[in-house]
Amino acid sequence: MPTTPARSALIVHAHAEPDSFSSAQAATAVRALGEAGYTVDHLDLYAEGWAPVLDRDEFPSASVPFKPQAEQLRAVKDGTLDAVVRSHLDRLLTADLLVLSFPLWWFSMPAVLKGWVDRVFAMGGVFGGDHGLFDEAALTGRRAVLLLTTGGSTWLSGGVPGPSGPG
Repeated sequence: MPTTPARSALIVHAHAEPDSFSSAQAATAVRALGEAGYTVDHLDLYAEGWAPVLDRDEFPSASVPFKPQAEQLRAVKDGTLDAVVRSHLDRLLTADLLVLSFPLWWFSMPAVLKGWVDRVFAMGGVFGGDHGLFDEAALTGRRAVLLLTTGGSTWLSGGVPGPSGPG
């Protein structure tokens, strides 16, 4: 009987409230993927205290002017990428499936998740350098899913408050 290759999933969750519907949804995804035969790596950015800001301080020998992608490319090549960022990048690169779990805030992902993408999807680690751009990038052929929640106050469902809206 042929064996199915092991599948792995990385769930990156970004919600500040551990008892939120979004967090419950992420926990359900962890369980469901495990039951489906995936090895699941669950990364909770708020619980970890993830620092989302990509800046010059992350690269001690940064050039002037600061060019983040150039610094990422150099750090990946030289093996000087921040240790936590490198750990997250390694976790990303081993996953067959990436699940980004978050609430939709102001029509986008929370800043902590955007900062994770900025820092972990490093030039030279995921794309660029030896990885080309799109068809040769490190994640080519992998799958990704957005697991998001939306919600808000009742008055928001009718439009923006003002003379012709609820108020």
